[in-house]
Amino acid sequence: MHYFYLFVLTFLAAAAATLPPGLLNINAAKISVEKGKKYGLYFSLACSVVIFLEALGAAVFSKYLFEHPETINRILIAALTIFLTLFFYFWKKSNRDLTELVPSTPNSFLKGISLALLNVLTIPFYAGLHVGFRSSKVARLANSEILIFAMAAFSGTFLILYGYVYGFAKISFDEQRFEKRSNRLIAGLMLLLAVITFIRLWLNYE
Repeated sequence: MHYFYLFVLTFLAAAAATLPPGLLNINAAKISVEKGKKYGLYFSLACSVVIFLEALGAAVFSKYLFEHPETINRILIAALTIFLTLFFYFWKKSNRDLTELVPSTPNSFLKGISLALLNVLTIPFYAGLHVGFRSSKVARLANSEILIFAMAAFSGTFLILYGYVYGFAKISFDEQRFEKRSNRLIAGLMLLLAVITFIRLWLNYE
């Protein structure tokens, strides 16, 4: 029963973190619309694999991160730089003329891995979640618990991305207009995340 509670709580946390429109789920929807559901699932699976590994590492190092907050600050600084870079990239991409937009055909699985790796706030999120679980005696640092924690993070993430893939695939879109609007949405989200990250850094240094 202890393992069941750990899995369910982590699953719900991962699903809640993935549910709001963001870099990963919007791209999963785009790939599903532009290339088909199969490629959207490849992308989603790749993202979930990376989340699994990040949650695994975050659980292992949660104690160290909790006792050394300056490490989290370094991660947040890196995240802020990445989010600002992505904001300018997607904003510039969204301002191109529709006639300039050409279908991209990158490997969906590799693209999922790349974008999930850019989402560096996943690590402090799962580290903080695991610290909270340890504080409330829901989790410790046993190898079996760490594995269940990571598997639940994988499952919760994949379920939501799966929903985005199949939800958008059933709707008819003007693909070029959808790409333009979704790039603007992603750019706005990156800017919002940059602002939130900056505020967290500001509060940490006060």
